[in-house]
Amino acid sequence: MTHLPPLPGGFRRRTTPRPGTGRLRGGGPPSRGRSYFPGPAPPTTWTETPVPAPRPGPPNSDGLLTPGEVARLFRVDPKTVTAWAKEGRLQSVKTLGGHRRFSKAQISDLLNPGDGPVVQALEHARGLAADSGDHTAAEHIAALITTLRTREPR
Repeated sequence: MTHLPPLPGGFRRRTTPRPGTGRLRGGGPPSRGRSYFPGPAPPTTWTETPVPAPRPGPPNSDGLLTPGEVARLFRVDPKTVTAWAKEGRLQSVKTLGGHRRFSKAQISDLLNPGDGPVVQALEHARGLAADSGDHTAAEHIAALITTLRTREPR
């Protein structure tokens, strides 16, 4: 133990454990071999526990998605999805309990537009680049179009 300066008022630091604790400061379990946990010690080796089989899908698995599922697909908050539905940006149906559900087909169309306006604009730009003689730009745009058409859904 390192030497500490004396305490004010003539008090001395305790250098021996407090009776029954086995520690210099604070309480704790008695040092008579007792433990906080009665009974045998837990095993020290890990055993593999079987993973339960997946439960059948929820009742809405027939082509409808919850706001949380749509939010994960769009990478936004579920409240944003609900706000989009209230604004009319997304079409939704309400269950008997008042919860919103969204069509899987509509959501997948929004996520994977195929020949949507972006691809059409790129096709037009590729044509302009080819007409102007810039074949390198036309090839890059064609590669981008191919990537957009063949990309995996989010």
